[in-house]
Amino acid sequence: MSAMLLLAILPFRPAAGEDELPIRAKVLVEQMESYRQEISQKAQDLIAERMNKVKAGLEIEMKRQINSGNASGARAILAVVEKWNDEQKAQQGSVATVNERWKALFQGGSLPAEWTVVRDGDGWKYGEGTLKAKTDTEKEGAVFLHKIDPGDIVIRGELQVLNTGDPREDHRVGIGFIDSKERVTVAYTHAPGTIFVHSSLVPGDGLLGHEKSSACQKKFSELQVAWVGTRVMLFVAGRLLIDEDIGIRRGGDDLALLATNSTGLFRNVGFRVPDADDLKRLQSRKALK
Repeated sequence: MSAMLLLAILPFRPAAGEDELPIRAKVLVEQMESYRQEISQKAQDLIAERMNKVKAGLEIEMKRQINSGNASGARAILAVVEKWNDEQKAQQGSVATVNERWKALFQGGSLPAEWTVVRDGDGWKYGEGTLKAKTDTEKEGAVFLHKIDPGDIVIRGELQVLNTGDPREDHRVGIGFIDSKERVTVAYTHAPGTIFVHSSLVPGDGLLGHEKSSACQKKFSELQVAWVGTRVMLFVAGRLLIDEDIGIRRGGDDLALLATNSTGLFRNVGFRVPDADDLKRLQSRKALK
């Protein structure tokens, strides 16, 4: 009996959300979402690259038409190129509008002075918008802090465990909030392929959530962490993974980047203070754009 026929004779129930998917099915869905985003970005890059080459060819052809006295042909070519340029400007403007509410924290050729290097592990370097932090010992993990005002906040960043070493050991990189040893709330990507949130503000082991995720294996993980009211939410590649009420509002906790027993990469790090529309979107369990 085929799988589709078997499904057809099962008792009807309302459609389940992604949170109710079995683990193996959830992994497959995550892989598909990750693949779709990756392919979409590659397609955009390939289109932009090819368009630049075609424009160069059209410019040569336009000059050839002008030299041959075919002014109407040259104007037609120019009209096509200008149309493409307008479309590119509109697309770039749309991206800029989305990003302008995020305050980017990695800019320029060196790590901005606003960052405090609390512990640098075995060394770090910054270049072209990417921070590379290395630490070989768990106790002396690399820690970078950036001061942000108290209150509701949403932070984002792309993280990767670059070098894992012994797979039996704890290799992870994280983004989150630190005020002191008693106030640490951080979302981690973990070398074996797991993502979790740990908070010292929660009694017991402090684990808010722990999920297997293909999103963090051998590539950058796109994390978005919201601390709104007393809720802490973690989105991975736009999908809600963890949503917990810790019963405490955010105070003067700094934005923190951490690497433990690993070499970690960080890029596209930033934050924004959510407005009324953002809060509605988060309330509906959706990541901010």
